[in-house]
Amino acid sequence: MSTHTLQKLTEFNDGIVTGPMSPMLFAQEIAKHFELGLLAVYRVNFDDRELYQEPDEPGFLTGYDTLLVVMTQMVVFGIDRGVGADLVAMALKDGDIHINPLENSAYVKELEVQQIEALMFEAHGIYKAEVEHLAAWRVEQ
Repeated sequence: MSTHTLQKLTEFNDGIVTGPMSPMLFAQEIAKHFELGLLAVYRVNFDDRELYQEPDEPGFLTGYDTLLVVMTQMVVFGIDRGVGADLVAMALKDGDIHINPLENSAYVKELEVQQIEALMFEAHGIYKAEVEHLAAWRVEQ
């Protein structure tokens, strides 16, 4: 079983989400695709460095970002490949989890379905906390 940590990359100030450029561009594209508001972006740091990476130069792996994009109606787990992306799974606001099988991927390793489900269950908890944060900010306005 792979373990991971989550690193929040964004801040929410005065109704605006800000964060590092590359993850933010990825997250903004995802939010635009689903036509939803962006609430936060988290990096998933896996202990197993081969997860969702591809062989690069001999002996090296790519440095793809594994991200949770938290939006107003769902959270998406995706791989930012720099040019292009793979959407692995999403958790809807009601807790339903949908997994997108990555066919013909060149990743060295991928999470098993049960591991993706566990990550998305955790992500749904983050989604609820971010929505509450947004609601509290709106009350203050």
